[in-house]
Amino acid sequence: MPKQVTLQQFGELWTSGELARMVPDHVKPKRSVEQDVYRFDRHIYPIAGRVPIASFTLDDAERVMRALPSMSPASRCHIAQLLHRLMAMAVFPCRLLAANPLPRGFLPKLGSAKVKACLYPDEDARLLACTAIQLCWRVLWGFLNREGPRISEAARLQVQDVDLNRGALRLEKIKTNDPRAWALSPGVPQALRAWLALRGTPAPSAPLFINEEGERFSVEHAAERFRAHLQLAGIDRPELFEDSDERQQVRAHDTRSTFITVALANSRSETWVADRTGHRSSIVIQRYRRAARTFAELGLGELASLAEAVPKLGGNVTGNGTEEGEGGTARRKLLINSNTWPRAEMADAVDLKGGLGRGKRGEAGELPGKSDGGGDGSRRLERGCDDSEGARDDSIGGSGAGGERVGEGVGARGASVRAMLLVQLGEGLAAAIVAGDVESARVAHEAIGRLLGGPTPPQGEVAADVLDLARERERRGR
Repeated sequence: MPKQVTLQQFGELWTSGELARMVPDHVKPKRSVEQDVYRFDRHIYPIAGRVPIASFTLDDAERVMRALPSMSPASRCHIAQLLHRLMAMAVFPCRLLAANPLPRGFLPKLGSAKVKACLYPDEDARLLACTAIQLCWRVLWGFLNREGPRISEAARLQVQDVDLNRGALRLEKIKTNDPRAWALSPGVPQALRAWLALRGTPAPSAPLFINEEGERFSVEHAAERFRAHLQLAGIDRPELFEDSDERQQVRAHDTRSTFITVALANSRSETWVADRTGHRSSIVIQRYRRAARTFAELGLGELASLAEAVPKLGGNVTGNGTEEGEGGTARRKLLINSNTWPRAEMADAVDLKGGLGRGKRGEAGELPGKSDGGGDGSRRLERGCDDSEGARDDSIGGSGAGGERVGEGVGARGASVRAMLLVQLGEGLAAAIVAGDVESARVAHEAIGRLLGGPTPPQGEVAADVLDLARERERRGR
């Protein structure tokens, strides 16, 4: 190696893996290379990239640190660590320097840890149900909240790393070089199976999680993206976005905080948590005990199943693309716009098992997650994240065996009767659809619309931009 190699050239030898190939006994390939390349390119190379390694001094390092924009102490420490590691390798095994120019106390002091934020179960549900957020990101956030890996580890996962038949995950390309495997949470295998089917069953070596362009997502600016998605879903709890001396605003990395807090609050052991997060010491896990006790005292419970929290992933997708619900019953999504409901306002999505839900603009016809109240008579009609104009706030939900919960905009009087009627009408509408009885489907659909307070046009008139079911029946020859 030439003595006049610059800091940038030496750094690129390291991040490209070439240095590990040159001296494999002393330098190992770096796992978290994507983030380090970004830090080098953004903060180090523009300031000191052309300085020869043999001439690099403490003054050069301090110039880099002084030029850093406002960032957290941890981020500043990461950059200082990169400089220190480069100089250490330049001393040995590369022998470009006689001694490390950066003294032991060069690394910034981190100080006391700030309070980390985490999501409540209802906030997680709102985030994953918001169709204004692209499906690829909702799948990622839901997976991280329920399984606890680092976001950089999730970015490196491939399709072949999950065994969807057995519900297991193996994580081998990780920061700590400590491969681990575990059983996925209930609902996650089903959701991932549906997610891969929507992508056309990608190759085993394809990334498990992708961005809007269908490529492996980048961890750069993940914190800003996560906060933006929370706000888009209407989640505005002040402590999530507070950045002070005591508290850190929520980041994508804090999906691990959500995972650990919820797990401990629901009596999971430290070993169970560490198997998934990769923590080697219980000291870090213990930091979440107080928040977990608060969760337990409030009775917040578990996060909803990922397959139910993201409506589009709620069915088991077979090889031919047909979605199946519980017990193998086929689920169909029918977008009907009768003369009761203008197309721009609402589309009903009907489950053959009787679950009735509102379609949403952005991903029309996406079914809301089922209520896990447990009773056969418990069905939910709920608002979700609807950004369309004139969206109603009415909600009817199940909260136990045969129970109904009445939301805002619906009076308590007669709520149980109305909920029962909606369930029965939903089942009748589904049966009519299966039988191809368009006239019966129209009547049931209009009755549902009136129960929900929909506008009814004058007799004989048809609202603009709607589907004429009578004409559709004639077209089909029924």
